[in-house]
Amino acid sequence: MERPSRILTPDATFEGESSLSAHSRFAKDFLGKALGTCPMKDLRLEMDETLAALGHLIDVQKQKSVQYDAVYTETVPTDVYYSNNYTDAQLIIVTVCLHWLFADARPEESSLQEEYGQYSQRCRVSLETTLSRLPLHLPPTWDYVCAVTLGAYYTVQISKPSLAWTLATMASHLCQSLGYHRISTLKNDQVGSRTEKVHVFWAIYVLDKGLSLRLGRPSTIRDSDIPLSLSLEGCESGNRPEYQHYSSQWVRIARIQGKIYENLYSPHALAMPSQDRQEHVVQLVEELESARSNMKLVQERLSQKAQQNRVLHMLLKSEDVVHFSLLTLIYRAMPHQPGSISTFDERCIMAARQTLDLHQNCVDVMHRTDSSLLAIYITWTMLYTPFTPFIVIFCHTIEGADAVDLSRLQSVVVSLQSACEVSEPAAKLHHLFQVLYNVALRYFELATKASTPSQRTPQMQSDHGLSAYLTALGFALPAKHLPDAGSSLARGVAPAVDGSGDGVVYDPSGGYDWTDREQLGDWFYNNKQMMGLLEDDDFHLFG
Repeated sequence: MERPSRILTPDATFEGESSLSAHSRFAKDFLGKALGTCPMKDLRLEMDETLAALGHLIDVQKQKSVQYDAVYTETVPTDVYYSNNYTDAQLIIVTVCLHWLFADARPEESSLQEEYGQYSQRCRVSLETTLSRLPLHLPPTWDYVCAVTLGAYYTVQISKPSLAWTLATMASHLCQSLGYHRISTLKNDQVGSRTEKVHVFWAIYVLDKGLSLRLGRPSTIRDSDIPLSLSLEGCESGNRPEYQHYSSQWVRIARIQGKIYENLYSPHALAMPSQDRQEHVVQLVEELESARSNMKLVQERLSQKAQQNRVLHMLLKSEDVVHFSLLTLIYRAMPHQPGSISTFDERCIMAARQTLDLHQNCVDVMHRTDSSLLAIYITWTMLYTPFTPFIVIFCHTIEGADAVDLSRLQSVVVSLQSACEVSEPAAKLHHLFQVLYNVALRYFELATKASTPSQRTPQMQSDHGLSAYLTALGFALPAKHLPDAGSSLARGVAPAVDGSGDGVVYDPSGGYDWTDREQLGDWFYNNKQMMGLLEDDDFHLFG
């Protein structure tokens, strides 16, 4: 007997101002403004591949602007279990744990590898089917808290952040209904039971704050509702206190992630005066640097154990990438400095470059030690945490025609290639970054070839239909905002656009004021569509 499959196709989901989708959309808009000042008459053949890539993205966006990611179409046989007397919570817990167990197993015999792969896939189908038919209201029990929490982490692992948000929200509500966030409700529990509940609560907290920043949505857990006494440090740690310290640092980073959204990218934060936002940037940088210092101590304590634990080794190596990625996101909100010719604060650019360099170092280490961890690394470091450094360097390359930064973009694209065969999310991210890199490369070639004013025209895209492609993707400026031919980004200077009417505020002393509070909000909100493609099943690779 088989349970019927269920296909869910709700309306498009919302991703807010801190989402990676928002930053990606800005990159497209930024490129459109740059393209309005570069010649391309003599580069018809060179642009064909780029135009095809842009056209492919347009076709996908026309079909579904943001596709909901909770789609399960396979069925699960119920006769594989020894008993039919089980709850959905028990089924989720068992299948997700077995799926991870079989997926991580490494038997030496090839026949066993294939068999374990089949077991893992069978558990995965069962898990996804059960998650798809969970009711709207769940009973507030320990089993369901654990089940939905495991389901949320699983959906992050398969890069379905919108579904992960739904499950994490359910887990958060159940946890708070049961009072796991209050020490007063746990004081009569046995030590072991109390420790388990506190650990699960903080696991939900970490996911809630991370997804809040990733998707640009408000957190469901208020820090003011959590007593200071409810901490992992106060729990029974058994014989592994160093792991307890590591988990505590995750909680600290998660708290900062929540503050980044709340104080910099929420609607309330975007309505603040620039001076207030600058103060929040400085404060968050200090908190992040303090957290990094503590994380360094934990890394030193765990360094020896990491030599025998490949997953732990990968996590410790990736912590610096996450740190500088968050630092980039914080500095991205820094108000524009008078006199600067760059769109981005110099510290934002430096943090973004450091992130890409550290990313390359991590990938090189994994290729030398255990390349099978690359897919996990990409999921939690580049897809779960907003990987805005690539977008920042992409825009900076367009703005300044920087060959070194262009090389950094290429290195990131190449680093993702080896994971494409084993990870569909990695393949989609690789495809997206490849398209952006191709655009940056073509623009760099245009900028370096356009060495004299006579070679520049104000609307270079007209001969090849590039304008239509860019408009469909949200790149192009309205005609009244096209800059004069003499003010070319090919010289590394942003095109001059006056502040009248709709559009980007331009500071005559140099650079766009993309951090004006209204423009910053538009930038984050309107740029969500591109990264939304990574959750779309129709976003396929092409030759």
